[in-house]
Order: sequence, then C-alpha cells, then structure tokens
Amino acid sequence: MKVYDTYDDDQLVKKTQQGNQMAFTALYNRHWMFLFLQINKIVQQDDEALDIVHNIFERLWKDFPKEIKSFKAYLYQMGRFASINYINSSNRKSQFLEHLYDFQEKHSSGLAERVQYGEILEILHREIENLPPKAREIFIRARINEESYKDIAADLGLSLQTIKTTVFRITKTLKKKIPYIKLFFLN
Repeated sequence: MKVYDTYDDDQLVKKTQQGNQMAFTALYNRHWMFLFLQINKIVQQDDEALDIVHNIFERLWKDFPKEIKSFKAYLYQMGRFASINYINSSNRKSQFLEHLYDFQEKHSSGLAERVQYGEILEILHREIENLPPKAREIFIRARINEESYKDIAADLGLSLQTIKTTVFRITKTLKKKIPYIKLFFLN
C-alpha cells in the first residue's frame, strides 16, 4: 500500500479504472475525511454522514467512471448530491431547515464569515491529512468520531496517557496553525 501513497490522484484513478483495488483503497484513504467533512456540514449527523461516504465509495468501486478530470471535485459533487437526497427524504428536510436557521442565527452574520468557515474546514482537513498515520487515526477517532480515549488506547494497544498527549499536542498545533479555529472546532 505504501507505494500508492506516492501516486497522485490521476495515477490512482487510472489504476482504479483498470480494476486495481489497492489504488482504490489509496484514493479512499486519501479522500474519505474530506468527503465526510463536506457531507457532515450539510447533514449534521456523524453516523448518517459516514453512511453516505460509505455508500458513495461502494458505488464508485462497483461502477468507477471512465473519465474524471478531478477526483476530488467529482467526490465533492457526489457528496453534495447524496447529501441533498438525504435531506429531501421524509421529514429530514424540515429538521435540516430548522437547524440551518438556528445555525445562521447563532453563528453566521455575513457571507465573509461563511467563506472563512469553509476555508478553515479546508485547512483543517489538509492539516489532519498531513499528520503521521497513527497520530491522524488517534485524532480522528478522538475529535471527529468522539470515541473515548480509553477505547482508543485499548484498541491501539497504547497507554491512556499516550492518547491524551497525542490529542492535546495535535489540538495545540492546529490552534496555532489555523486562525480562529477555536471558534469553530477545537473548544
């Protein structure tokens, strides 16, 4: 798998189009968090967002498109459409609109703030993706999946203090690197 980490998206897409499962897995590992963050911004439910991400990658594997100019842009569109379909189903639309109204009332006084929020999300995603694999896994499980430190330590065979220290250091680094992140994510 390590060899595919050096490939760019276009190379991985070509390999995947030829049926290479390891290349597809590399695309998944590289982009699932980006897709999850985009979808979760819309649906506001972690479990549903993860299900949508899983369904998108499952559909991609079963029927990978023959032409893709930008894999990330393609994923973004798939995520956007899947999120809209989710919201339009049953009574979720009214719940979403209510949530959106509340969010705008509390957090968004203007277009500049909404743009800044999107930019911060993008920077945060990039910084998380640049973490060493073990640190990234610990941080995602602790901060995004909201798993307990104790469960993470047990699953990874690490001490509880190691997990706490890792999350603390990453959070501290992200707060220094990304302006205003405290307001949005890492309280």
